[in-house]
Order: sequence, then structure tokens, then C-alpha cells
Amino acid sequence: PFFNIGASSLLVIFLILCLVTFAILTLTSAKSDADFAEKLAHHKTNYYAACNTAESTLDEIDAVLADAWQLSDTDTSKNSINNDSSQPDSTSSDTAAVFTEIETQLTALDSREQLQLSMDFTQSEPTISYAVAIDDKQNLCVTLTLTAAPAKGEAYYRISQWQVQSSGEWKGDQTLNLMK
Repeated sequence: PFFNIGASSLLVIFLILCLVTFAILTLTSAKSDADFAEKLAHHKTNYYAACNTAESTLDEIDAVLADAWQLSDTDTSKNSINNDSSQPDSTSSDTAAVFTEIETQLTALDSREQLQLSMDFTQSEPTISYAVAIDDKQNLCVTLTLTAAPAKGEAYYRISQWQVQSSGEWKGDQTLNLMK
């Protein structure tokens, strides 16, 4: 008979229901953690791929800067041998010529690599900026502050920004109609 169920049977049924409920909660929690870990791994993979691209672009920019300043040094040394010491030093025009050469070479690099490259040589500290896409919502933005006239063995630039920035527009209008 169904009505003669004892207290121990009810306790066993209650424990089985509790164990099934905890098993379902554990399964959903594990699934959620696995999905989050997969998303995080995908994001990290994209970020490090963008970092690799930014590093290789930085290497190409460094090569352009090194070539331009080395050509400037050889031109300056040739001019100083040919010119007598009574003529004024033309370092500012040499620097402008170097920056023009750098801009020409980097424009060619930008058209080849499809970077979001921008240059500003008009400021007291000239800058080169570029962005590498991480995904459709984020970019890795890099800004280099150039050294005006680097001495032998001195760095050609200083990295002033290496930052992830949002490339999409935030839409904050997500209201909920709670009450009429």
C-alpha cells in the first residue's frame, strides 16, 4: 500500500531530490565556468596576436627610424667635411628632412600593412601612433614619442602608450519597464 510509507523512505526520497538538485547546479556552474574560460582564452589569444602584430610593426618603425637617422648622420658628416666652420649649423633643417623621410617611408608602410597609422611631427615632441585590431570591439593603440635628435647609442623613441581601447560606441539606453 502506498500510504504506509515510513519516515526513512521519505528521508531517502528527500535526500535523492537534494542530491539531484545539487548535481544539476554543479553541472550548470561547471558549464558556465567552461564557457567563460573559453571566452577568456579566445580574448587572450586575440590580444597576444595583436601584440605580436604591434611588436612587428614597432620593429619595422624602428628600422625606418634607424635608417633615416643613420642617413642623416652620414649626410651631416659629409656636409661638415665639405663646409668650412664659418657656416652655421643646420640641425633643425636636417631634423625636418629626417622627419620628412620618416613620414614618406611610414606612409608606404601604412598602405602596405593596412594599419591605422598617424604621425604628428609638428609638436615639440613628435609622435607616431598606430592601432591594431584585437577584435571588432577593441583595438590595441600604440603611441611612440620620438627623440628629436638622438645621439649615438640613444633610443629613437619612447613608448608612451600601449593600451587596449574600445573601438565601438557604447549605447547606454538599456532600460527595463518594471512598472506600468
